[in-house]
Amino acid sequence: MGKRGEEIYKNRKINCAVTRNSGSTVLSWRAILIGTAIISLISYLCPIVEQYEWEIDYALPAPPVSVMFFFFLVVMLNTLLFKFSHLLALNPNELLLIYAMTMVGVPLSSFGLVQFLIPNMVGPIHFATNENMWREDFRHYIPNWFGPRNLRIINGFYTGGWDGVPWDAWIKPLMIWWIFAFVLCFVLFCFCAIIRKQWVERERLTFRILETPLAMVETPQTGFGLNAFFRNKMTWIGFSLPILIQLSVGLHHFFPSFPSFKIMHIRLDTYLTEKPWNAIGYFHLNVMYSIIGVAYMVPADVSFGLWFFYLFRKALNILGATMGWRGSQAGSILARFPDVNDQAVGAFFALFLLSLWMMRRHLREVINDAISQNRTPVSKSTPEAMSYSTAVFGFLLGTFFLLLWGYLAGLSLVWGLVFFGIFFVFQTVLSRIRAESGIAWLFLPKTPNNVMALFTGTAKLGTQNLAILSSLKFLTFNQNGYIMPFQLEALKTSDSYRVNGRHLSVAILAGIILYIVISSCSSLSVYYKYGANSCEQWRVSSGRSPYEELSRWLNTSQPSSPAALFYIGFGALFYAFLAFMRLQFLWWPFHPVGYVVANTFTMQYLWAPFLFGWFAKVIALKSGGIKSYRNLVPFFLGLIMGETVGNGFWVTVLGEIFGIHGFAYFEF
Repeated sequence: MGKRGEEIYKNRKINCAVTRNSGSTVLSWRAILIGTAIISLISYLCPIVEQYEWEIDYALPAPPVSVMFFFFLVVMLNTLLFKFSHLLALNPNELLLIYAMTMVGVPLSSFGLVQFLIPNMVGPIHFATNENMWREDFRHYIPNWFGPRNLRIINGFYTGGWDGVPWDAWIKPLMIWWIFAFVLCFVLFCFCAIIRKQWVERERLTFRILETPLAMVETPQTGFGLNAFFRNKMTWIGFSLPILIQLSVGLHHFFPSFPSFKIMHIRLDTYLTEKPWNAIGYFHLNVMYSIIGVAYMVPADVSFGLWFFYLFRKALNILGATMGWRGSQAGSILARFPDVNDQAVGAFFALFLLSLWMMRRHLREVINDAISQNRTPVSKSTPEAMSYSTAVFGFLLGTFFLLLWGYLAGLSLVWGLVFFGIFFVFQTVLSRIRAESGIAWLFLPKTPNNVMALFTGTAKLGTQNLAILSSLKFLTFNQNGYIMPFQLEALKTSDSYRVNGRHLSVAILAGIILYIVISSCSSLSVYYKYGANSCEQWRVSSGRSPYEELSRWLNTSQPSSPAALFYIGFGALFYAFLAFMRLQFLWWPFHPVGYVVANTFTMQYLWAPFLFGWFAKVIALKSGGIKSYRNLVPFFLGLIMGETVGNGFWVTVLGEIFGIHGFAYFEF
């Protein structure tokens, strides 16, 4: 590589636009086209991998397997291209544009939307029987335009064996739901655009999940084809470890005599069978290399808080059993002890309110700028995705559309506002937690429906509202519901390099549309070919479980729960206490985000990886200081890249191209 060529490459690190004559800039359409191609592949493959084959979660962990695999290929091919032609090679901004575009909507093709939406459109019809009396109790409250109503077409969805999808019956309800989904994503995106500056530039949240792609796109030094990250031997040592383990898993699958080094799940609860120790419940030690890598990167007090509060939660379970509180009168406060899910609900609301308080000045600036006649223009170099006026009014108009959509479906404006309000609170908190802790995925403590029932009881909501709320439960069916965290993370890339925020927003919104549409079509193709009855049942159950809950509520009204409200209040106050102590005392070791996450199902899987990552970081800092820590960073980034890229290769190349399955190991 010539010195002149290297200089040319460095000079191209200006914005996410291709520089043309006279200094003008245009959107990098080649990056857009590459991103579109990758999105199309992921959207098509994700339902096949997750719904039918169920070999791996294609949209997880951190970063997503599918995204990292294709992004790794792009980066490697671009490195080769750079050796032969500096001008044709993609610059770091274009590479980040591709990453953001492909990453932002990947949950929509999986656990975040489509794979729960599709079964939900036909479930209340298919699972209605004379015995459960769904038709009499609530079926007539669900609009016919929510999904196909032809019984032959619905039965074909579950039995399979069709040559194609009966699009005539599906296209109208799909388009209605697509519009709803896009507006919902747009509303969340507008809020991301509003808060980006506060969280990224002022509070400087870490966004450690982005460390790996950022390291991958660094500009090489003069005279080198690879950048410092890829030239570092520690990177490849870390990369090789999960790859070799994955290889051993696959070889053991086909040749049982070959040893498997898979140590992902170790059942600790099987050794705790005596009272009161058996009250600890589900207690596994999981080894997830990508999560260990993320844990090493996040601040030590955050990773410590995550595993500490989880173990503290388990200790409370044992305490409750030791004291005999579980035998107390049903419905009492002690009978629910420690009621971690309701504690988490309170902590979620407290975190949201504290975040609003911390950004109060910023929000005031945003609103003033939005309504001012002399509003700040969005320049070509700004990292903002849109002007504040567009973001504010887009947020308000989009919210109005969602409320109107719900009203036309039969949901009252008041309860619609409450539902979407709680959903919005949860999305914001999920984004905050992911930005601070780097957690790959996060289960909500409760769905908005269940939170509403705790406060008001089901009778006050009424059958009509309950029926529509149950139809919307697919948004948080598995209590995961990741949408906004991915959007905010994508916008963070505009701060890493001088990426044009407006161009990035175009790419993000286009990517969201592609993910929704293509994955919906692919998902339907899978179901009509193989049959939902032969596919992964957790996803299929999203069309049954919400309505089973609805039926129980209609047959036995659930009153509001003072005991649950007590724990919600306690969770909010305890989070406030932890946040106050952390702000007031530098020596305080317990980060409040650990308490929030520990009380969700998430940490059942992630406590051990965060413990390992925290321990490695502490040892590195104590043994060699910051220098030792930095020297090991490439190793842990290599772990992240190795586990995600490796699993992506085994599933995508061996699985989908050659039909060889069994090498991927990232399952739950």
